[in-house]
Amino acid sequence: MKRAHGTSFGKIILLGEHSVVYYEPAIAIPFEGAKIDVIITPTTGDITIKCFNYTGCLNEAPVNLLGLKTVIEATLKKLNVKQQDLAIDIVSSIPAERGMGSSAAVSNATIRAIYAYFDQEVSEEELLELVDISEKIVHGNPSGLDASIVVKNETLYYTKGEPFEPFHLDLDAVLIVADTGLKGNTKIAVERVAKKYADDDSTKTMIQELGNFAKDGRGAIEATDAHRLGTLMYQAQSHLKALGVSNLTIDNLVDTAMSNGALGAKLTGGGLGGCMIALANDQESADKIASALKSAGAMNTWTMHLKA
Repeated sequence: MKRAHGTSFGKIILLGEHSVVYYEPAIAIPFEGAKIDVIITPTTGDITIKCFNYTGCLNEAPVNLLGLKTVIEATLKKLNVKQQDLAIDIVSSIPAERGMGSSAAVSNATIRAIYAYFDQEVSEEELLELVDISEKIVHGNPSGLDASIVVKNETLYYTKGEPFEPFHLDLDAVLIVADTGLKGNTKIAVERVAKKYADDDSTKTMIQELGNFAKDGRGAIEATDAHRLGTLMYQAQSHLKALGVSNLTIDNLVDTAMSNGALGAKLTGGGLGGCMIALANDQESADKIASALKSAGAMNTWTMHLKA
């Protein structure tokens, strides 16, 4: 039986969330600790899909899968093949609505699997074009960061309105990601920061400093200075907390990570839920921190060594 496979990793923002809205830089990395695998096999009749929250015909998929449904249809149309006779099985370890790029990753993996099924090569340009179709449906006006990260699978330095800058990540340290178990709420978080930004000059200063942390973070990565990067992460968390985009759950997990030897810890993404991250010297330390985070209430944890 014919069988084709596509895979995609998620993404993590190391530094620069929220300040990136105000033209300050951000650093994002592909996170290989969590991924999406898509398997396509033949069937007869309508396209079927099996994923974390739906099993059935693609044509009857719920509205929350509209982005995925549209990108499948667009990919098949681009390949000039019939929209039938495919069984699409999606297995994900990237939780949805946690700021880890799950919507872009599932589109990327699905497109790759469809091209492989029909024995076609897919270019980076084609992948970006197709993933963007889904991202516009899911997010309205996406920055393109999630799509670029999952397609290119490389660390990116990003300033709003400027081209993405790839740079090399080769750090002798381990990143821990912990799921708070709470859906993030980027829209409310961004609105909260915007109100503070309009009303309070000290918020403008914090936004600038968050941008500086991202600039210095790139320097720390390029200098292979994990301790400096950890310090910058923890400083950024202090600012994000002051901006009102952290919460008690995130604060508790950050404190837990720091008290168990983390070099630094912070929320990642929009905040008010979602995930937090911590940096450790080595895998043994990372495993200790991950265990402590689960004991403190994290729904799940993942680790990834940052050494190339």
